Amino acid sequence: ARTFQVPWESLETWQLVRRGRWHMNRRTRGDTEIALDFFEKAYREDANSSAVLNELAWWYFWRAWLRFGDSDDLDKVEQYARKALLMDSLDARPHAHLGVIDIMRGQPRAAIEHLEEALHINPSFAFARSAMGSAKLLLGDA
Repeated sequence: ARTFQVPWESLETWQLVRRGRWHMNRRTRGDTEIALDFFEKAYREDANSSAVLNELAWWYFWRAWLRFGDSDDLDKVEQYARKALLMDSLDARPHAHLGVIDIMRGQPRAAIEHLEEALHINPSFAFARSAMGSAKLLLGDA
């Protein structure tokens, strides 16, 4: 079992991520911009934090979703998700992010492998389950 422990030297980064998440969860345009500011500051503090990389990937996914698949945003999701995987290969989130961008790029078959890995790591991950359903639906396998 994995445990979450924040080293003292990472506490400021953790606080920035938490504050960014709070704003992100409000789902207003202004709050999502504030969230990005917090995530970018956290990234400047610790560019190798998988938590920070995953929040940035989620932020850009959210914006790409609202913009119906803006390719620049999808590229950023991929960039942050791939780096997050390098930092922590046992985190389900980057696998799910890679899966959803494959779906948004019209490649649901490619998404399946990423989403299966996310669900192998965390079978309760609702975002990955939902994305898997979308991929299978698009493939006519739902």
